[in-house]
Amino acid sequence: MSCWSSSTADHPTASSVEKRAPPNSGIGGGELQHAFSQVSDWRWATNDNQHSNLYKNVFGSDYVSETCLTVCGRSSFLGPTDSSRLHWRSEKTTIAACPIRFWTYDDLYTEIFAALDVWRAIRAEQFAAQDSRLAEKSS
Repeated sequence: MSCWSSSTADHPTASSVEKRAPPNSGIGGGELQHAFSQVSDWRWATNDNQHSNLYKNVFGSDYVSETCLTVCGRSSFLGPTDSSRLHWRSEKTTIAACPIRFWTYDDLYTEIFAALDVWRAIRAEQFAAQDSRLAEKSS
């Protein structure tokens, strides 16, 4: 199982995203725990430095609303129990009032394309409205 945490400077590479976990590998493995540990360390660092000048310079404020995301494994490798555990973790886990979300790579893919669909619909409406205004002006 390969994991990636959005709260570190690490970025998934093609090879890490394409790794395949063996069937029944579950979600309780060391990679998920390591990713969660990185999120925990990031939250400690940001919380510990929240009122520093560096924090204010980076984030532009003493306070920012954060949500951390840990992406791990593929949905097809999760049985019903592991899928339920991952969903429960995603809904119930917080560190210093920051929600921690746990998704599979498939969840990430679905969310990205759903957001793109919304963006495309908004852009299409904007272009249609602009075309309508241009047509009215030329009449």
